[in-house]
Amino acid sequence: MVALGLGLALHAVDPAFTAVFLLATYGMGVPLSLAAILLDQVAYRRCGRLRDRALLFGWAFAENLGYRQLSVFWRLRGLVRYLRGSREWGVMARRGFEPATAARNGAEVADVAQSCRSGTLDLTSAPVHAPPPAAAATRRP
Repeated sequence: MVALGLGLALHAVDPAFTAVFLLATYGMGVPLSLAAILLDQVAYRRCGRLRDRALLFGWAFAENLGYRQLSVFWRLRGLVRYLRGSREWGVMARRGFEPATAARNGAEVADVAQSCRSGTLDLTSAPVHAPPPAAAATRRP
């Protein structure tokens, strides 16, 4: 975007071509995002409410007006850092999970962890969870 703005300012890039090019990229990005949302809804049905689906469709139009460009910048910056030898992730502090959520499964996790440490973990007695009916019907042998 910076190079494009600089090119337009220096009259090195034709404004009509720039407008057509930007419309073409936007016109290709939006259907791609909408197709991804449609495939996700058909396959997993994660967003049940109509309001949630409408928000997703709205963001499909908005993401092509800056977020994709930022995402490319972040990926390129990460690639350059990787090629320079940096293998650091940095500090990843968890936010958004309340202790009550973790406490719900805490006893189970503590039991499994203790069994792993003591070498007495018996996977044959672990409960087997059946897959959802839709997944079981589509599973191939």
